[in-house]
Amino acid sequence: MKIKHFIIVLLLGFQFGFSQEKTNDSKKNAVEKMEKAEREHKKTEKAHKKAEKKRKKAEKELKKINSAKKDVSKANDKVSKQRKDLEKLNMKLEKQRKKEKFSPSDELKMMEKIKNKQDDIKKSEERAEKALKKLNKID
Repeated sequence: MKIKHFIIVLLLGFQFGFSQEKTNDSKKNAVEKMEKAEREHKKTEKAHKKAEKKRKKAEKELKKINSAKKDVSKANDKVSKQRKDLEKLNMKLEKQRKKEKFSPSDELKMMEKIKNKQDDIKKSEERAEKALKKLNKID
């Protein structure tokens, strides 16, 4: 009887001992899997942040390009408007000359206005060229 009990206790002890080793291995595997999952998660987060940074940079570049295009458009519109104004002044001057309503001082004033308009047009054209160069540099 003692021997039977001894064998049973011995068998149960071995069973318990072997089952503990399996449990430790499964715990190790579970821990390794969790660590691997964490590493993969960190890699994905890093890749996501990198992609987000690239997206923001692209948006910023697009915003710069749109701004430069808008500047070019504004400058060209301003030049065309100033040319129309200059043309109107020239027409007005010609009409007044035909009617002979100008005194010499009035004619000088009108000529000075025309000269100032021409200077403004030159400045606006320079600004338009600068804006166009800036746009071409960005593209």
